[in-house]
Amino acid sequence: FGNFRLKRSERLLLGPGGPVELSARSFDILAMLLEKPDEVIGKTELFETVWPGLVVEENTLQVHVSALRKLLPAEMIVTVHGRGYKYAGPKPSVTTAEVFSLPRASIAVLPFVNMSSDAEYEYFADGVAEDIITGLGRFRSLCVISRKSSFVYKGRPENVRDIGLELAAQYIVEGSVRRAAERVRVTAQLVETETGKHLWAERFDRDIGDIFGVQDDIVQRIVASLPQHVEGAERSRNLQRPAESFSAYDHWLRGKYVLNNGTSMEEVLQARRHFERAIELDPGYASAYVELAESFYAEHESPWTASREAAAERIFELSRKAVELDPHDSRTHLELAWSYLHVKGDLDLARIQVEIALALNPNDYYNYCVVGWLSACSGDLAHAVASSNEALRRSPVVADSCLEARLVAEYLAGDYQEAIVAFSRILRPRMAFYAWAAATYAQLGRTDQARSLRDIFLKHAGELPWAPKVDDSDGWRRYWANEFQTKDPAAFGLLLDGLRKAGLTT
Repeated sequence: FGNFRLKRSERLLLGPGGPVELSARSFDILAMLLEKPDEVIGKTELFETVWPGLVVEENTLQVHVSALRKLLPAEMIVTVHGRGYKYAGPKPSVTTAEVFSLPRASIAVLPFVNMSSDAEYEYFADGVAEDIITGLGRFRSLCVISRKSSFVYKGRPENVRDIGLELAAQYIVEGSVRRAAERVRVTAQLVETETGKHLWAERFDRDIGDIFGVQDDIVQRIVASLPQHVEGAERSRNLQRPAESFSAYDHWLRGKYVLNNGTSMEEVLQARRHFERAIELDPGYASAYVELAESFYAEHESPWTASREAAAERIFELSRKAVELDPHDSRTHLELAWSYLHVKGDLDLARIQVEIALALNPNDYYNYCVVGWLSACSGDLAHAVASSNEALRRSPVVADSCLEARLVAEYLAGDYQEAIVAFSRILRPRMAFYAWAAATYAQLGRTDQARSLRDIFLKHAGELPWAPKVDDSDGWRRYWANEFQTKDPAAFGLLLDGLRKAGLTT
């Protein structure tokens, strides 16, 4: 329409100068108006479609329309007083042709090598690389590969060209960290994967307390060195509050390292102690609250938890506190979204939080995973698959969470073969998804595979003291209602039908 293009599958608005920053609600309003050019879209219809199930004041709609008028030629959206709004711009046309080219440099940050004399500082080298990934993730014009996928190359002497092909990354960031007493040396280089050409390399020698400045410098140098034009970050790093003290940051890094690499009770509690110490040193450190919540989530899913209910409430309290402390950090909103979904069972509030998280960091693959899961629970199966694809683009090697959402969406759409493909790509399936896969095979009449997966599911369930007994049909129904919090009775019925055919319900 005119000099603009609305790409629905990518939820992206392109203008003459490239991508236009647009909130999720404003995007939905514009999409509705473009569907019916020159027709009045009533306010009630807009509220019901854009804010389903929520009570929203009329001035909220006016704010979004005003925002659209600032981004588009004002005459494109006309107010019809007492009725609603209509699109009155150049006639929109639906086409698959690309009107604008959108170069998106894809980049992966490999784990930095620990060059310190003390091997214990491995956690510190990992933390430096992770923070650089987060910093690059705020640039919408970049496609940043997730930590989960890039860190599989830790300790593997791979050719950058091969890594680039496996990750679909045009550029690779490599580096090393040497920490000694109160000094740190960080080296970093940017490599073009196709040619092996070094585009930029530099060494930073700083006081240990200036590590945040080093990470910022590396991100800015990388962006400046990329051949493609990169738009400014939606949120610069200085909006995300770092730790007040290096000691708090150091405990946060130590805790993350333990939590990322271990699942036993001792490891989870060890990580928790680091996060609690970080908060003692810096009570306003939002990232420490996020990771402390993650430690309680690990407990919530474990066989050793003293109380799942208490762990769940702790997750919710900590994630709310994290958002309160740093509303500009996408991870705080994502943690709150997850707790709204799994602790409170509120899809609408979860969706609001994940939309904020996605706006703050459009490159965190896990944001797309959660969008995919929420879409599957809400019945928007096409959007669930599209979101899962976006997550896979950013985490092509390790992407279990988004594959889980895709499995559910394909199953509910009746495309059982694609659901099986999604399950086959999950590296470490969580307990519930052995049951989803069993139901999928059962729907296809492949009883041997269904029984095999059923037995694996029941074996895992038997190790959890809080799981229902095998013959407790009411208990299992409650379990699945909590695990799959859909608003659609037909979707829940389809799941129960597959589970029944697989021998998991009566």
